[in-house]
Amino acid sequence: MKKLLTALTACLLILCGCTSPNKANDYTGPVVTEDTMTDEEKELHMIQSCISAYNNQQIAELEDALQISITSLPIGIDTLPEITSLNDLTEVKDAESTTNTAYVGQYSINDSYYALFFIYKPTSGTFWLNGRITFNIDPASVPDNDPKFADYKSALDPMLSVDNMILNWLYGINVTLGSEEIEPGYFPVTGMGSYTPASIDDIKAIAESVFTADFLTSNYYPAAFESASPVFKEIDGKLCCIETELMDRTYPVYNTSKIINAVEDDNSVFLDILTIINQQDQPEIKRIVMVKTDQGYRLPQNY
Repeated sequence: MKKLLTALTACLLILCGCTSPNKANDYTGPVVTEDTMTDEEKELHMIQSCISAYNNQQIAELEDALQISITSLPIGIDTLPEITSLNDLTEVKDAESTTNTAYVGQYSINDSYYALFFIYKPTSGTFWLNGRITFNIDPASVPDNDPKFADYKSALDPMLSVDNMILNWLYGINVTLGSEEIEPGYFPVTGMGSYTPASIDDIKAIAESVFTADFLTSNYYPAAFESASPVFKEIDGKLCCIETELMDRTYPVYNTSKIINAVEDDNSVFLDILTIINQQDQPEIKRIVMVKTDQGYRLPQNY
């Protein structure tokens, strides 16, 4: 009897060993679904999903989820025309030497506006991580100095004439310094363009004549005035600035004579406007926002 039990036990162990392989060694990875879509089908899918996001008011949600900035619809445009085929667009041959686009398609929104879809990698996933959209207009169709926007232009011009200089100054760029080193790395401020600030409060007043205090406090003041090694210090009653090797930064040039459209709410004015490159108006529509304050209009970001 003992011999029989021993034999049965041995057989059972052999069978278990044969039918219970090491699961870890058997794992071959997740199941991968074969991608059967062509590049053209992916491009169509991406463009349709982009249009759908605008038409279903999902842009703010996508910006928050993806932590990106997405181009706003032109003022006065609420929805985009749907497409059923890439034949509904005109393919644009992009400059291959300066871009890495796989596809660029153009279609008309209405008699004035058209969109360009730039796809860098065809994918069955989201448009926004592999593409971008621009809204455009023929610059020749935009009247010069439209009187409807004269008040906005007169408010915008003086701010855009100094906005970039002010932001550079807050980094210590193009600040005129005296030759005497007051503290290691810090020299007295003798000028900032046509201004001669004598204190940090003076610099803030200059900056806040153009930008909102909230924007400056969140983005520039900590490094300029409050860090362990700030750009500016008041030392023995003298306004001083650290010597910097940072280079002057460039920004787009906005043509305030080419304001396309504007809309106001209780707190802000939204302007669609063109930019200039090499003295030529560009067709891509840009958006500038001016915030209404007790002191007049201010910019809530850099442009």
